[in-house]
Amino acid sequence: MMPFGYEVLRRKKAIAGIKSLAEKCDSLVVIDNSKLRVVLPGPCRLRKVLQWANEFVGAFIKNISETITHASLVNLDYSGLRSVVERGEYLLSE
Repeated sequence: MMPFGYEVLRRKKAIAGIKSLAEKCDSLVVIDNSKLRVVLPGPCRLRKVLQWANEFVGAFIKNISETITHASLVNLDYSGLRSVVERGEYLLSE
């Protein structure tokens, strides 16, 4: 998770870490904390926003895993998912 915009030093460290990770992995998902409040309706406490982000990441990983391991209308195996992920790019706004 990318630190909030007002956390300047932590954000710079995070950007350097993300760039380093991007060189070593096929796909990278970055959630910008500053954008979380835009996604959730109405005013929310920070703890609620971060809880929602954790649930989102967990559901994302669960759905990817289930897509690979369970038969469905769309037939996708690990090699098919891997070919999509290998073409993945990351977006990073500084």
